[in-house]
Amino acid sequence: MRIALVTAHYPPAAVPCGVGDYTRCLREALEALGHQCLVVTSTSSRSGEKDVYPLAHDWGVTDSLAVWRLLRREQPDAILLQYTPEHYGYGVTFKLLPLLVRWAQRNTLLVTTFHTLVGGKWIAKPYAALLTAGSRGVISIHGELTELFRRRLPRWAGKLREIPIGANIPVPAMERTMARQYLRRRLGLNGETRVLGTFGFPAPGKGLETLIHALRHLNDSTATHLLCIGETREGDRSYRADLEAFAQRSGVADRIHWVGGLTAQEVADLLAGADAYVVPYDEGASLRRGTLMAGFRIGIPIITTTPRYPDPALQVGETVLAVPPRASDALADCIQGCLTDSSLRDRLRRGAAAIGARFDWPTIAAAHVEFVQDLRKQKGS
Repeated sequence: MRIALVTAHYPPAAVPCGVGDYTRCLREALEALGHQCLVVTSTSSRSGEKDVYPLAHDWGVTDSLAVWRLLRREQPDAILLQYTPEHYGYGVTFKLLPLLVRWAQRNTLLVTTFHTLVGGKWIAKPYAALLTAGSRGVISIHGELTELFRRRLPRWAGKLREIPIGANIPVPAMERTMARQYLRRRLGLNGETRVLGTFGFPAPGKGLETLIHALRHLNDSTATHLLCIGETREGDRSYRADLEAFAQRSGVADRIHWVGGLTAQEVADLLAGADAYVVPYDEGASLRRGTLMAGFRIGIPIITTTPRYPDPALQVGETVLAVPPRASDALADCIQGCLTDSSLRDRLRRGAAAIGARFDWPTIAAAHVEFVQDLRKQKGS
């Protein structure tokens, strides 16, 4: 099949974006299955990849028509539109694209993937309905979003299929013992130092304040260090400065290592050397979080916060450990228990491995292809 992926951001871009990373990983997996892909994205992308078209500036009338003309010229078999409300602005024109494709390109199936259903403005709700009405199929990336879709847009529930996201980093290139040594050499620590890992843009909602506060309580005979991997976006610089000031006041600044500018493989190899992976989201764990998926990809014990929505992948005590959000004392106790119980860590690794294939990109790409083929059969019937 020839597949077009439409995304507001595509790496490398001026503004790092998880949805852009998702699109890149999905494209690579689809092409590995033998499909031909093109990407339509914004002018912020600096990608030099073949068949990447950075057309849109603000996704208004002119941009939307340029995108549609390209799609009409290329005549893909399927269009996979990656959607979050805030990424395309709040004008109506771009939301008409599925209807336009449906009317003018009858041999092309457009599927909208909702990474979130509604944004912070009321207009996002009718826009979600407009996109859904025009799309041949709709993808939800996690169970919580699926339930929200069925409750708010029940008329189109029959179009919906749930396909999870995966991690935007590869599997580690080195085994655990070697990765452990590599990490400690990189940070200038001795081989016995306990190291926690976390990953992602430092931004509100990630629970980093809670994690820094918990770190104060992890200071026994071998002080625990924290590795924070991730780029700091321009809009988050003041927040990052506040975190560093908080760490200084808390007396743990010398045990926190902020690391950025890494390749995806370097991220994976460094995290593989940590003793545990800690992502204490303020609103609870969710499978919409690519940073949570990174823990499954690495195969490391995951400590997070109580899941927002039940899912077999988030079985507390089997695949993850969880504490209530914003509970720094409980988080410290959970971390301490994990670090001192090797059998618990081994059980968490086995549990995560058992469900990890669900979040592998080949599995995710195959599910997209199957969905498109099913829609094509329905259209022909």
